[in-house]
Amino acid sequence: MTIPLPHRTHVSKNQIVDLKPLARLINLTDLDLSENRIADLKPLSGLTNLTAISLDKNQIVDLTPLARLTNLTVLNLFNNQIVDLKPLSGLTNLTWILLQGNQVADLRPLSGLTNLTHLHLRENQIVDLKPFSGLPKLTLLALTNNRIADLSPLPGLPKLTNLYLGKNWIDDLKPLSGLTNLTALSLDNNQIADLKPLSGLTGLGWLYLDNNQIVG
Repeated sequence: MTIPLPHRTHVSKNQIVDLKPLARLINLTDLDLSENRIADLKPLSGLTNLTAISLDKNQIVDLTPLARLTNLTVLNLFNNQIVDLKPLSGLTNLTWILLQGNQVADLRPLSGLTNLTHLHLRENQIVDLKPFSGLPKLTLLALTNNRIADLSPLPGLPKLTNLYLGKNWIDDLKPLSGLTNLTALSLDNNQIADLKPLSGLTGLGWLYLDNNQIVG
């Protein structure tokens, strides 16, 4: 009797280090390996049917083995030790990426992922937002606690509804004035004094501005 291979495997919150036993599970579409002790992703490189993978809270640095997983639509990598996103540049089916709590500074590898709708990049080392200007489907962008001062690339994201920019170095909000689909905007802990650029964002239902330089 042939035992069918599983399509989903959830083994979060264990003490897994070695992924070699998973290498033959080629039918997997959904894999949750959150909260383990994983550093080496090479055994996953042949699991090309994967559409969703969660690898948050591990010890991952090198994403190269994920480069062949072109069917991925959801990728969760928050709280690892990731710097280099180049292996993700060809994963054009991705719609959700969660990368908060890493060491990412260079966003250029994401610039061609035009199907992205949700991008979580809190707590990284991001300064330059230019790579976002070509991501027209983005609806949620989370950039809290980075090193961002210049918002000028954001007008290229007309579908944004949720934008989180707290704990950065922002003082000029003029680039946000045309983002009329915004419903939630976080700008706490910046250097903002002038709120006039927000006056036309009439769809905002949630606006957070604590700890700025607003007077009057």
